[in-house]
Amino acid sequence: MKTDIISDKWTTRELRAYIREETRNLNNRFNEYYISSTEVNPVVDALKEKLLELGTGIKPDKEISEQQIGLGLTYKTKPELLQQARLLYEAKKVDIYTDEGIKEYNNKERQQYDTFIQNRPGLSKMTFEEYHDLVEAFGAMGSHVLEEFGYEELAVIYNDAKGVKKLDLVSAVADIKRETKGQGLNQKQLIDKLRDAIIND
Repeated sequence: MKTDIISDKWTTRELRAYIREETRNLNNRFNEYYISSTEVNPVVDALKEKLLELGTGIKPDKEISEQQIGLGLTYKTKPELLQQARLLYEAKKVDIYTDEGIKEYNNKERQQYDTFIQNRPGLSKMTFEEYHDLVEAFGAMGSHVLEEFGYEELAVIYNDAKGVKKLDLVSAVADIKRETKGQGLNQKQLIDKLRDAIIND
């Protein structure tokens, strides 16, 4: 692998290889955690839930601790693979075995969330979990796409989306980029198309 920092310069083949390797490693790590823990920290469950969602989904009839993180690589676009790889990378860095490590992970993201909401009163109803998903989506898109569509505009659309539509943001942006290639659309036109796909569909 080229580097430990997940980059949009990686090929889809490299991303898939990384996802396969780290998914296997993290499944072993979570299995070890759940076997050795008498009281499961909810932050660990929440982290595993995110990984399950980006893999092959959560099975509602099974406990989070009993589920294995899937790959779900077949039909994913490169931005979706980036999103999955980056979450795996971040999860690998979290010390899930000590209370201090989990507390540090949770506090850092909470502080970032608080600052984000304070600076954007219009998004005050966005939950901490939704903020986490938005950050993952932004990371998968890359800075050039964020600039093209507009960071703030994308955040508003994500906030306005309902239910599972929030999870479609990355793939919808990729679809619009592909469909409008060479058309020279401005930011407002791109955002209007995205709003139609996510909100008005």
